[in-house]
Amino acid sequence: MRLAAPVPYDAPVMAQLHVTSETGRLRSIMLHRPGPEINHMTPEMRDELLFDELLWLPGAREEHDIFASVLELGTGPGGVVYVEDLLADVITDERLRRELVCEVMSLEPGYEEDRAALSRELLDLAPDRLATALVAGQPEDALHSLGEFLEDRTLYRPQPIPNLLFMRDPSAVVGSRVMLSSMKHQARRREPLLLRYVFRHHPRFASGADGSVTWWDPYEEHPNAYPDAHIEGGDVIVVNDHALLVGCSERTDHQGIDAFARCILQKDSPISTIYVVLLPPRRSWMHLDTVFTLLSSEECVLYPALFRGYGDEGVRIIEMSLGSSGIRIREHSSYLPDLLRSQEGMHLHVYECGGRERLDQDREQWTDGANFFALAPGVVLGYERNDLTFELLRAQGGYDVVSVEECPPVGPNGDARFLVDGRESTAAELAARIDIESGHKIAIKVPGRELSRARGGPHCLTMPLVRDDL
Repeated sequence: MRLAAPVPYDAPVMAQLHVTSETGRLRSIMLHRPGPEINHMTPEMRDELLFDELLWLPGAREEHDIFASVLELGTGPGGVVYVEDLLADVITDERLRRELVCEVMSLEPGYEEDRAALSRELLDLAPDRLATALVAGQPEDALHSLGEFLEDRTLYRPQPIPNLLFMRDPSAVVGSRVMLSSMKHQARRREPLLLRYVFRHHPRFASGADGSVTWWDPYEEHPNAYPDAHIEGGDVIVVNDHALLVGCSERTDHQGIDAFARCILQKDSPISTIYVVLLPPRRSWMHLDTVFTLLSSEECVLYPALFRGYGDEGVRIIEMSLGSSGIRIREHSSYLPDLLRSQEGMHLHVYECGGRERLDQDREQWTDGANFFALAPGVVLGYERNDLTFELLRAQGGYDVVSVEECPPVGPNGDARFLVDGRESTAAELAARIDIESGHKIAIKVPGRELSRARGGPHCLTMPLVRDDL
């Protein structure tokens, strides 16, 4: 059941893009609801598509719907928009539809012999069905070679892109523009391309064809080839209106960070400092937001095994200062929260993901215990299964911990209903319980039994478009 309605094509918006922190009051956000691309993933395709397990679509959708509904209670009606709806709006324009299909085909390997036929097949689809096909893939009705038969696998042309669920990664809004990501793995390279069309051409963003809405656009910088420089949105954390944290990780490399830094410097961004967090490359912490997220300007949750430097692992922090004379580099030896206090005036209370024991820290980091999303300062969402982290928020931070569980059937008048701390509640009752205007600190447990198996938490699932300034 989809509880958050799409925004009408001509709906007015208060701002296009505006994000100057990770925790300012959320006003608008983009999501992708899990769809048929989840069911199109076979065991043989799992590694290629970067999944550890196959997801059960009904469970993933139910959890995502509850998550989206809580977000909409925070933003108000129309604050939650879906990338597939926006893309379908854009490709009602025949010229844009043809351009996009051509670009999608150029990114996909192995279609040389039947590229024209597949393009015609896609262009025959209605805009909403084409938007779905560009995410979920089109099943191949017939095999065209002995090699395909011997591979013994279900074929899709184009391939499904189930990782689009993690909307944080293919782009990141910084200030009043967006960074389109240059994805490390082939399986995810279509995602920022789809978002490029949304941001450049949807009237919601009103950027026009000149690309003025972007800081960094890998398709513009490298029109004839996908770039070798990689940077992904999950590694970009907006500290304030002039500073970023960027992870140099399994998915983001120093070439990508350098390219992004040069772009924002050339385009007169107010960003003057980038703190680069050098993460040991490992799938367990593929992006910076898997080990560090902000709950407010005074609180964070982090995975201490990296930031405290247990054993042979730890992080280094490099400061990139962007100014009229170019980019200057220096290294810091400080613990990250101490660095943010001395450099940015942020006196952070640290909640260590999983509590005091290393085993618990490892287990809860694996299930996204350090990956929180803030609706507003001190109003945060996380997966329910990370009990020890939530207990720290309650005991140390005075958070009111609220559990929003499985959604029962819609009420007799068509109203959405929830289980809130085990009690059946209306949307109005849930909104009153998590009243952002009250000033109370609230930690909301949302179900993640299925979604967490995909290796991404609430922060990973979200692309904030508009936040209030702190």
